Amino acid sequence: MTPVEIDSSLAKTGNQVSAKEESIRRLRLRAENVSSDSSASAAQKVKFAAAIADLEAALVPLVERIELFDAEFARRGGWTRYYVVGHLHTSLRCSSFRASTRVGWLPEYSGRDESEMIELAGNLVCTLCVPGAPTEPKRPSIPVLAEAWDKAHNQVVCPGSGQPMNRDLPFRAGYVYGNWATCPECDGRVGFTSISLLRKHKPASY
Repeated sequence: MTPVEIDSSLAKTGNQVSAKEESIRRLRLRAENVSSDSSASAAQKVKFAAAIADLEAALVPLVERIELFDAEFARRGGWTRYYVVGHLHTSLRCSSFRASTRVGWLPEYSGRDESEMIELAGNLVCTLCVPGAPTEPKRPSIPVLAEAWDKAHNQVVCPGSGQPMNRDLPFRAGYVYGNWATCPECDGRVGFTSISLLRKHKPASY
């Protein structure tokens, strides 16, 4: 099996394990909330226990499958793996991650050279993971990164954003809340900064 095949299967199996573990957790919570003062409640607890046992049994071959994949990864000396958290990362131990960081894995790119990934991801390659990665903006070819790029770069911004507030146009100022100024470009009501610059906004007609 290729690195892509192994990691894709590993990711799929890992998701199956997570789903079953979550089901077990929920069943245990339901079982704990069942009253034990009636024969019907006792029967319900037995039913929950049986369902939990079935799920735990189903976990065994899945965990064994994961162990086999991990062993093969180690036997081959490992290969490159890539993860997405805003940028493309080569390690789950990137110093930019926090304990709460949710990481997306891209097993379909496992085994590829970093140089190839730089070509695909451009400046969205993490420079902490890959020192020397480019910083010049470039639309990435990797779908999940390209989608985020398009969302960030296709935003329509009124050219009046950042312009000084024009006090010859209607405005409301001096209040704790609800201050606004009229944008000379789109004629919309927008907020302004402490130094009277119009905040970034879309055209009023957009």
